[in-house]
Amino acid sequence: METNLTGYASINNAWGSDPRQMRKPSDKEAIKACRLLLREGFRAFGRPDLARKTRKFKITSGRRVTWPRNGVWSVNPDQCGMGFAEIAHMVSHYIHRYVNPGLWRQRGGSHSGHALVEQHLVDYAVQHRWVEDGLKVTMKN
Repeated sequence: METNLTGYASINNAWGSDPRQMRKPSDKEAIKACRLLLREGFRAFGRPDLARKTRKFKITSGRRVTWPRNGVWSVNPDQCGMGFAEIAHMVSHYIHRYVNPGLWRQRGGSHSGHALVEQHLVDYAVQHRWVEDGLKVTMKN
């Protein structure tokens, strides 16, 4: 299987530092980041119907990856010790899978098409200063 991973160096550099050295998101920040990345990614890549979809989220830990299971997104704020970077990476795989289903089946998950989605999500997070300032999380009563 051919993969083109040349775009991933620029993605990692866009964070401004090694993702393993960045501040880790709190549980609430991780869920909000996942929700916002899904909304932005689907909106930017032509699926506004999926951007507005209501989703359920829960926190997970350990070796579990950020991915939906049985209609609930399991979000790991410290997967691989990479925090926001790994959340953006896994969400970009999910978005790419839905936006380009034929390409996903043909070439798998990691190639230049996926790198474009991930780059957009990383740029969105960096532009909104998630790592430096955190995400404003409000409590719902």
